This record gives sequence, C-alpha cells and structure tokens, in this order.
Amino acid sequence: MTIETWWRNPRAYIREIVEVRHPLIVWDKGSLVKHRIDPVKFLDLHIPTDMHYRMLIVGNTEQGCAEVTRGGDPEKPEAVYPVWSAEEESLETLEEIIQYPAGEDPETCEDEACPRAYRPVLGQEHRIIMTDIPKLTTGPGRKLVRMVAELQEEYPDVILHLHATYSWKAMFAHGLRSIDFDGRTKAAKGTVSLPNGREIRYQQAGAHPQWINLLGYKAVDLSIPRNRCMYNMKSALWAAKHYDENLKFKTRGWTAVDAHTPTASLTPVETKTSKSVNLAYKPGDKFTCDTCSVSDACKYYRQGAVCSVPDSEPVKLASFFNTRDSDTIISGLGALLGKQADRLERGMEDEEWSEELDPEVSKLINSLFSNGVKLAKLTNPELSGGTKVGVFVNGGQGAQVAVGSSASQLTASIVRELEEKGIPREDITPEMISQVLDPNAKTQPAIDARAAMEIDGD
Repeated sequence: MTIETWWRNPRAYIREIVEVRHPLIVWDKGSLVKHRIDPVKFLDLHIPTDMHYRMLIVGNTEQGCAEVTRGGDPEKPEAVYPVWSAEEESLETLEEIIQYPAGEDPETCEDEACPRAYRPVLGQEHRIIMTDIPKLTTGPGRKLVRMVAELQEEYPDVILHLHATYSWKAMFAHGLRSIDFDGRTKAAKGTVSLPNGREIRYQQAGAHPQWINLLGYKAVDLSIPRNRCMYNMKSALWAAKHYDENLKFKTRGWTAVDAHTPTASLTPVETKTSKSVNLAYKPGDKFTCDTCSVSDACKYYRQGAVCSVPDSEPVKLASFFNTRDSDTIISGLGALLGKQADRLERGMEDEEWSEELDPEVSKLINSLFSNGVKLAKLTNPELSGGTKVGVFVNGGQGAQVAVGSSASQLTASIVRELEEKGIPREDITPEMISQVLDPNAKTQPAIDARAAMEIDGD
C-alpha cells in the first residue's frame, strides 16, 4: 500500500512541487496567518489548471483540519477532519474518534451552533490528523508511534495522518496511511534524504551513487539547493511506495516519467540479481541496518530496521512480528521472553514436585536463552567480539558478560559472573538470568536482594 505523501507549508518551494507534479498540500493555520497567505489564491496562482490539487489546513483540536480544493472557500470547506493532539489528549480519545467517524454523524454535521468552517461534512472520508507528537528520538515518542501504528492496523478503514515530523522511520516504517513532509527546510541547509531513510550532506552524495541515480540525479546535481529539494521530495515518494519492500532495483539507468499525468511517479527498474547478498560482511553484520559495516552499499538498508538479507538471522523475527522496525521487534521479543520465563519457572517447579527431569523444560531453557541472545544483539549490537550484557550486583560498577554464539555459552557467562558476586550457583534462578537479558527489567534490585540475603546468611 502506498502511503499518501503531502507537502507541508510550501510557501518557499511551490515551484518545485509543480515540477514534481504531486500537488497534495498541507498548511499549518499559524503559518498562513504569520505570512498573510490566502491559501486558495496562492495555489490557484501557482498550480496549473490541468493539475487537480488537494489542500489541508491544520488548526488546533477545536478548529479541526479543513480540506479545500481549487476555487474553494476556507470558510466553507469540502470536509473538516478531526485533529488529535498527543500533548492534550490520550490514546483512548484517539481510539474513540476512530470508532465514531465525524462524517457519519448527521447531528454533528448539521449542528448550526458550530461555525461552518469548523463543522464536519456528511459523507466526508474518515481521516484524522495527529499532531504534537513527542520527539521521536525519545522513548515516549517511539512508543507512541508504535501504539498508533497498532491502531492503524486494527482499524484499516481510517486514514491516520501523521503531521509535522521529519522522522523517515516514523513516516514510512509503521504502516500509517498518510503523512506530510517538509521538502525544503533540510535541503536548504545542505541535507539530502536518501530513499532508505539515511540523511547525508550533499557533498557525500558521491559515496551513495545507487540511491542518487535511482531517482534520475547525479551527485553533482545536488550542489544546487533547488535540486536537493526536488530530490528529497522524490525520495519521500519512493519511500512511500517501496520502504517496506526488498526491492532489487537496477543501479544504473532510469525510467522516463509521463510528465502529462498529475499522478505520475518514478518507477524503479528492477533487476533479478542484487549485490546486497554478495557483500563482504564482517562479524556482527547482518543483524541491524544501522550498525552494519556494508550499509552504504546495501539496497535493503532501511533506517532503524533489522537486516532482511536472505538467510540473515533477523529475517524470521521480522516475518514473525510483521515488521523490520527494530524497536517494535525488541518490545515484542522482550514481552515474549517474559512469558517464556514464567512458563519455564512453572515447569521447573513441576519438576521439583515430580522429582523427574522433564525434557520439555530443557527445550524451553534452550529456547529462552536462544531468544535472549537475539534480544541482546538487538539492544546492543557490536561489530566484533559479541554483544555485551551488563550485570550489576550490590551497587557495584558491574561486569561485562560476553554473549557467545550459543545459548549454553550465554548461560555459563552470566552464571559465572553472578557467582563471582557472591550468589551460590544453586540459588541462581532462571528469573534472575532472564532479568539480565531483558532490557526492560529492573535487574539490579532483584539481584541485589538475593546477594544481600546470601551475605546475611553467612
């Protein structure tokens, strides 16, 4: 499914939008007031009459988001979509708005007590504008986007529109149906957004020829700010269509675009072979894209994703969780490990009562630590020497336990370090070891308490 891509506040790059021929426009109402712009006159003046444009004017939660087309009137919009603010409202409120479409409520649409400019129109599409999203470099921001993505998956008929973000990963990696993108700001400062989500300075474009040539540009073209702006927009359009695909595109050559069709887009030339599967990998590669040593040359690279090269270890994880987003996989794998640890603990208790070894418990132990290795690699991948897991006991500075290539090596390393901190081997439980592996677990208090009990007992 292609993600709807709209251009945000195009006052300074409307000519580039016309040249790209993708006239979906989003204005912030505050920007219109600040620059004293009549949005209808502005777009009617600049966009040719053979191009049908759509325009959204985003206000606050009370004003909503008005849609206006050519020759229309913002005071009498064709639709008024609800605006949900992450700062002011809860996810429960968002779900309630999803469950009760504004355009299907005759009483709300015909309520003359509400100004016409802010009133939904009967029969309008089910679209919700999501604003005031926390910074996506923070845990709360990433968690919120994942939860919103779950709502989009649960309610596929609603168009959840992510407004005012620059995060490629948030826009294209979570299955949201609509986003808006500022094509000019970063381009004016010399930044180029590659289709795979990586941002580079335009001087570095020569090191990424396959991604530059893909959109019909040469590295030297990007020294011109206007070209960078159009490249970034075409890059967003490519990501909107192909970001979640393992597309083996042809590195050289280009495809002509029908310049007379408003909805025309650049279609990459596919090839049957890909060098991505024949690169010179190093130890620790082929796990997460952002830490892989061959990411610059890999066509399957995506920002914040796990490796999807055939036969790589995370491929099964990505298939199981139906996403390549590493944060989502870490969260899901951590939850599964917790459940698995609970089952293992119950199985070991049953063994004690029956006084017989249960082969299923042994299988569960191996499975738990195998998944623990994968989780550890995702949370702290290293290019060499294996992943390190911190074990903190009695408020000390902690020890670094090297994760081996097998579950038994991982188990032995953690048990050895716990023994060195004063905990007898017979008192080390699977729960304590799973806490070490779980990045969301409060490891130190549990282990501190056990160590203190052993010391007091002596």
